[in-house]
Amino acid sequence: MSKSGACEGIFCSGQNLSNNDAKSVEPIALTFLDQDAVRCLQCFLKAYRWDHQAMGAAHQTLLAAAIAAPDGMLTVDSCEFPKKGTESVGVARQYCGARGKVDNCQSGVFVGYTSDRGYGLLASRLYLPERWFAADHAERRQAARVPPDLSFQTKPQLAHNRGRSSFCRLVGGGVQGE
Repeated sequence: MSKSGACEGIFCSGQNLSNNDAKSVEPIALTFLDQDAVRCLQCFLKAYRWDHQAMGAAHQTLLAAAIAAPDGMLTVDSCEFPKKGTESVGVARQYCGARGKVDNCQSGVFVGYTSDRGYGLLASRLYLPERWFAADHAERRQAARVPPDLSFQTKPQLAHNRGRSSFCRLVGGGVQGE
């Protein structure tokens, strides 16, 4: 198995199989490897090319089989993550729900599904503020490996696009849409 394949396996195992409360890089590396592996796993996640569409489709298919029900519903929420630095992709001074004020943070849009059979996360997307698409941020986008064809979308647009494609998969997985 290649080094990237091993890292992928460890990260996916940490996301799906660990009993950790936090499913971020550091707790996963410490659970499955050791302190020296934290930075290595962080670099892997920054550099590795995931097939997001295939992984998302597989996850949504499995989730639909487990919890889809005729009375289920989609839920949409944004969540902000306070940040001290400026290097992380999408970091900007913007409203931070975790702090209840404008502060330096990242923001994400999350689409979930809930029914009497359970609940789960269907899709998510990091929100990039409009200023991240300005010409003076080109170097910053490149350093953060933002895809060059990505364009600005508001949080409602991100939620609509993620929710629509997720719902279509759920309908295919047993939920009857109206």
